[in-house]
Amino acid sequence: MIAGRVLLAALVLVSAGPSRLKITLDKPDDRVEVLVRADEEVIEVNSKTGIGGLKIAPKEGVWPERVRVRLRLSGLEMLRLANKEAVIEGAATRQSEVRSDLTLKRDSGEETPLDPKGPYALEVRAFDKEGRPATRVPIADGWFEFTVPKALVGRDVKELTVAWVDFYR
Repeated sequence: MIAGRVLLAALVLVSAGPSRLKITLDKPDDRVEVLVRADEEVIEVNSKTGIGGLKIAPKEGVWPERVRVRLRLSGLEMLRLANKEAVIEGAATRQSEVRSDLTLKRDSGEETPLDPKGPYALEVRAFDKEGRPATRVPIADGWFEFTVPKALVGRDVKELTVAWVDFYR
């Protein structure tokens, strides 16, 4: 353990070469798998307690074309993605529905609803255990998935943090 964080101890599935990302989990019981494709890396997280986080950084300073995150949770009460300049935060489930309610906070202190067509647009989707779209929670053996907006992993971004809370923990 380094400074209260756990270094990646996960199975890395490689189909297009080694992962270009360094991933550090907050909790030692959480697990992550990385699927590497030519144009994207898919980070799949199994969170034992339903509350957790991770840090993602490019190993050689260059982010993959796309970074997708899958959180194996029953519900997503809180989701937070942050770099040094911006934070996307909110919920992806409300009551028993899958529905995103996200805001964008800039380093200037300005907070606005997330623009679905802006550079920080983030669509959180939910899937059941067969991989079909889910519209209700809790989701048994399913997952929540999103592609990290390019504005959060731009050329000058050295690290991205992702945090989550499962409503049904």
